[in-house]
Amino acid sequence: MWLTSLAEGDESRTAAEQEKAVQRETSQTNGNARDLTPEEGREIFDRQAQRYLKMSGAAFLEAWDTEQFNDPDSSPDVMHVAMLIPLVR
Repeated sequence: MWLTSLAEGDESRTAAEQEKAVQRETSQTNGNARDLTPEEGREIFDRQAQRYLKMSGAAFLEAWDTEQFNDPDSSPDVMHVAMLIPLVR
């Protein structure tokens, strides 16, 4: 379900809606997940930065790069977004 919440960013969806979202995000060929486009990666990153930290993805990257987060390891919300940095870099 983590992929679904990551992809959709809406925990109020029903299980059926979540499953449809996962199917849209994955390839039916050989059951393998497909690669995200750069645009999709940016959209997910920005959506999660907004969801967890109420800031844009660009603002998060600026704050991350300039070490503005005090002890980011102690903040699950900061680390959740930080783990997604590879989607945009």
